[in-house]
Amino acid sequence: MNPIRKFATGGLAALMMTVGTAALAPSPALAGPPTPVAPAASEEASSKTLPQILRAERRALREQADRLRVAGFEKTRVERLIVTQKEAGKDVTVLETALATFTERVTAARADHLKAADILRKADGFGPNGQVVELEVARQTVKQAGDLLKSAHEHLDGSLKDLATAVKAWLDANGLKPEAPPAPKKPKTP
Repeated sequence: MNPIRKFATGGLAALMMTVGTAALAPSPALAGPPTPVAPAASEEASSKTLPQILRAERRALREQADRLRVAGFEKTRVERLIVTQKEAGKDVTVLETALATFTERVTAARADHLKAADILRKADGFGPNGQVVELEVARQTVKQAGDLLKSAHEHLDGSLKDLATAVKAWLDANGLKPEAPPAPKKPKTP
């Protein structure tokens, strides 16, 4: 073996062992209960981090709106498939059931999404520029909005994949090829 390669391989192995040892070393975070923070310091930290959380939740809301829009497009595609295959005399009961389940999940997600949007639009506890004006109210605002966004995500999570799996299985069972999806369009952001 070439001496340079031998040196590089040995050095790389030593580096990996060092990193691995550091990664497996006991973390101070696991050493015991955290040191209590003085109330004034935690209030100051919250008033600084809450506007960041508010911005992050608003960004998540926009991204979730995009996913809901895609869900609407997919619903329309499957509805068209059902209509054309029903006209061709195929049994589409499985597709109708999968679409009904998907629609139910998307409807629940959309309801939570709209509630979160309303909360984030009002931004109780925040001033017009996103600064905290009432700490406890601002905390409640981001908590409620975050919980609703999470709930909407849980409703959406996997629903599109489940629908696609059902459609693919139906197409395979009926000897059909899937329709090529339209090219995705990137949403315009200001």
